[in-house]
Amino acid sequence: MWHQDNVGGWNYQGLGDQVTMETDKSSLHRGIYIDLKVSLGFSKGHNAGTHPSTPSPGMALPSLQHYVDRLMFEGQCADCALVNVSTRRVMAATPGGSLEHLTRREIRRILARKREAIQTQGVSLGGLRCALLRDNMVTPGERSMDLRTKHRPSRGVAVRRTRHLLLVLLGNRGISSGFLNHKAYQMAACLRKAGSSQLA
Repeated sequence: MWHQDNVGGWNYQGLGDQVTMETDKSSLHRGIYIDLKVSLGFSKGHNAGTHPSTPSPGMALPSLQHYVDRLMFEGQCADCALVNVSTRRVMAATPGGSLEHLTRREIRRILARKREAIQTQGVSLGGLRCALLRDNMVTPGERSMDLRTKHRPSRGVAVRRTRHLLLVLLGNRGISSGFLNHKAYQMAACLRKAGSSQLA
């Protein structure tokens, strides 16, 4: 059953489903939380030898594909894509993944102001059929969605919108959409802090 929360978003609860957004680091899955600022090499004291292709002082800002690659390196995501909101085109994605095949029609559906069809029919992401768990895409200050794939085994999916980008994350088995949503939030914040003109 769909119900509207006190900030204008929509939540689905039924058949034992209860979706919660993890916002506190301590409440995330222990042992798999990695601060993106550290993993991307933008924090002080980071060991450049820890991960391959870590940016070193003086290097140009990494491309969007670099951020996708770094996120995948952490091991919680099975697939990821960054989409230009204006052109509705994929700008960076996991090579060989389903999300690199996101269509403009699928992206338009995600960004649509009218949400009734999404809530009743779900969405398709690169051909992957997904059921909607929580919809805050048109909620100011939030702009995100929690989903799960319909095929078995089901996997969590998170979609988060920034000013210019749509971040789509597909998790590995056992990784919740709430966790992925928080990772997308961190990724967007890291890009902004790094000064990416593609996201500012």
